[in-house]
Amino acid sequence: MSFVKSYEQILGNARETADFYDAEMITVFWETSPEAIAKLLPPPLKPTGTPLVTAFVANYPSTNFSVPYLESALFVQASFEGQEGSYCLAMPVTNDIAMAGGREIYGYPKKMGNIVLKKEGDVVEGWTERHGIRFMKIKARLSGKTNDSAIIDMLKKMGIEPGKTASSIAYNFKHFPSPAGGAFDYEPRLTKGEVVFRPKTFTFAEAEIELIPSEFDPWHELPVKRMLGGFHSVGDNSMLMGSVVAEVDSAQFAPYAFLKWEWPAAASGKVSQEQGAQRSDSNTPSPQAGEAAALSGTAAALKTIFSLMPANLNADAAKGMSAVIQYNLKDEGGGTYHAVIQDGVCTTGEGPHASPTMTISMKAQDYVDMAMGKLDGTKAFMTGKLKVGGDMGLAMKLGSLFKTRSS
Repeated sequence: MSFVKSYEQILGNARETADFYDAEMITVFWETSPEAIAKLLPPPLKPTGTPLVTAFVANYPSTNFSVPYLESALFVQASFEGQEGSYCLAMPVTNDIAMAGGREIYGYPKKMGNIVLKKEGDVVEGWTERHGIRFMKIKARLSGKTNDSAIIDMLKKMGIEPGKTASSIAYNFKHFPSPAGGAFDYEPRLTKGEVVFRPKTFTFAEAEIELIPSEFDPWHELPVKRMLGGFHSVGDNSMLMGSVVAEVDSAQFAPYAFLKWEWPAAASGKVSQEQGAQRSDSNTPSPQAGEAAALSGTAAALKTIFSLMPANLNADAAKGMSAVIQYNLKDEGGGTYHAVIQDGVCTTGEGPHASPTMTISMKAQDYVDMAMGKLDGTKAFMTGKLKVGGDMGLAMKLGSLFKTRSS
């Protein structure tokens, strides 16, 4: 036993697949609104012709990585370069190693949760709970029928039907916050993986799902417009090795980057189980606010804003320009930053610049609000919250130089 492993141990533990033996699953499908899916898909993923949502609760009693656990998941149908698959929005699990492996290797948005799956006669029930909120409940009757026969044809097109081996494509994004406090360690990566299903038993089911609002697990953002039904299965499934198929723009991806993290719901960043159970959907922060709050606090928000600034530059508007903007941001969490714009390219840094073309001075939190579109720049200038020094002509162009964010 040691923290350090030999090469023999490493090679002996290498696996080409993650295998799940006698995996029991209740899987349900419904149609939501096209707008709901379009809102949640990060570029370059695109919606498909059918606004299909999939949810499941699973029990994995035995695996080839020595971890039995339960899992639930939420997927929406999506397409990348013409190939359809499922984009995973959430995947609670009951085991820390299963969470770490899925997140770090494949990019699955896994979190720890309480999960139950039980079968009594021809009725199967499953639910998931986090922070004292039971935010999803599935109940299915194994009648051999579905709520809507359309799902049977849809599943056949995917190769899923009783007695047949099937496979599906899963899309995820791998990304990590920067230890320096910026947005990301590297450009987020879109991954594609394949899961193979080998059902031993397979029964169609008439199903219902209840989605309870939770700011920690907002599955209710995909309301049921048309319940299609589902199936109960027991079989041996495998997750194959995946691949990175694209790198994505950090600024574009930032609002979607919080599937794996808890939002700092209270000012202190601490929420008790009782508080969590009392919170309502009206308190849920907007996804756009994520760009300035990858970590809690004004200082971290500023680091995120300036790390994203080069990607937010309007290169056409900045073509041929040579300028240095210095930001003197005071009070709690503040500091001095600068942005250098040179012929359509922007670089940023902390600290003062030797020869700024223009200076912007204001309270740090006011600047965060202005960068996020919560504070109008003209109004801030007219009321004295924003002070500009140096090249006023450049100041007049700032609105067109950087892409704006709405609150």
